[in-house]
Amino acid sequence: MAGESSQVSRTLFINIVIVVIFVILMSLFVRHFGKHEPDIAIAVMETMEEEMSRAVTRAHYQWQAEGRPDRIILIFYDRSGVETDRVPIEMATEGKSIRAGFPWFPHDSDGCGKFWQTILNTPLSVEGFKVIAEYYPGEEIGDRPSDAVCRYRLSQGVHFDYRVYDGQTSGLIQ
Repeated sequence: MAGESSQVSRTLFINIVIVVIFVILMSLFVRHFGKHEPDIAIAVMETMEEEMSRAVTRAHYQWQAEGRPDRIILIFYDRSGVETDRVPIEMATEGKSIRAGFPWFPHDSDGCGKFWQTILNTPLSVEGFKVIAEYYPGEEIGDRPSDAVCRYRLSQGVHFDYRVYDGQTSGLIQ
């Protein structure tokens, strides 16, 4: 009997040691992965900010080239040059509350989210991270929201702003 309880104690001790080693290894893995995850998120958000800036500029010049219509059709291509989608975009003209020639959308957080999906032709996420779209009305000068922004951010706090009135992006802010 004494040998049996000694064997049970030894087995219990070995099991505890295995669990402790497993917990230590998992915490090291999580810590290592956690250090690199924000770097990926930052790089992806930088890319999305640059793509949004290019897409808005392209829409603006297309609007001018087509004679300043109320709507334009943005055409999207894959890397090999094959057309993948056509998306209509409402453009601001003289009667709108933002500068003429830039994409127009409802001025609220839902509008900012739909703008992202339309102008980038992609869901409101990047590399598995959910992008949160928020609208900040800013100060109005006359009837124009001169510093209104759509803020696109990840839960880690990395974000960039799209200035509604003039179609400019702020660059990535950490």
